[in-house]
Amino acid sequence: MFGYADESLDISESIRAALIFQEPMQPLCREDCKGLCPHCGTDRNQTDCDCEKQRIDPRLASLKRLLKE
Repeated sequence: MFGYADESLDISESIRAALIFQEPMQPLCREDCKGLCPHCGTDRNQTDCDCEKQRIDPRLASLKRLLKE
């Protein structure tokens, strides 16, 4: 929110929020970084994990069955 005190307008909070939203959601250390496995935390640059590449939300599993039919 904008703050108003006397005859000045404080927009620092709005600018701070705008800058935070410009940051990437999953920052990487370098462009070719594979990141960490979101399930087990393994560093994908050093080794591959055995986690499923695509986990299905159990709430949506019935929809997947419908698509197969």
